[in-house]
Amino acid sequence: MWGYSTLGAILADNPPADPRYRRWVDTYADPGFAELTRRCAQMLDESCANPARAEHLFLEGMRHEHEFWTVPLR
Repeated sequence: MWGYSTLGAILADNPPADPRYRRWVDTYADPGFAELTRRCAQMLDESCANPARAEHLFLEGMRHEHEFWTVPLR
């Protein structure tokens, strides 16, 4: 699953200079955060009556997050 932890790992390879953004990158790159996102996804799958819809909403949220982080690159 491509997710926040993957985004964090990518961003950690070339971290932003601004310490405020660096803290966000550090959070997303942390292995504990990766495990938390996996567990949240698992709980969502377990509780959702429509897993395909849940996946769509999760991926849409990830798209928005990615867009947020790529703004400084434009």
